[in-house]
Amino acid sequence: MLSQAEEIRLDYEKAITHLNAFLEITGNRSNKKMVKKLAMLQESKKFWDQIQLSPWELDLLGKYLEKHWDSDGFTASKEWLLSCNKPAENIIAHWESMGLHSDFMILQYLVDV
Repeated sequence: MLSQAEEIRLDYEKAITHLNAFLEITGNRSNKKMVKKLAMLQESKKFWDQIQLSPWELDLLGKYLEKHWDSDGFTASKEWLLSCNKPAENIIAHWESMGLHSDFMILQYLVDV
């Protein structure tokens, strides 16, 4: 199924689109297993949208933070985000709204999950 292939690639938006199309074509919207799968894909997409980095970017940030993390702020995260031409202030503000307040917390709760 195309949805599974996209999920493996961590492209949750396309996985959702393909699963919705499958459910529409088959008329199988009452299948609890498929509905749960759709909900899981939507939660995964929401998670990555909130973080504002791709899985690969988060992995790279994690490797950087393992060597440079700051326990009191986002010094290293900000440096890394800026070096990647990311909107550091927006991303960090969003992370703070998620309850994450330092490089250490990014490393602990996002990277090492």
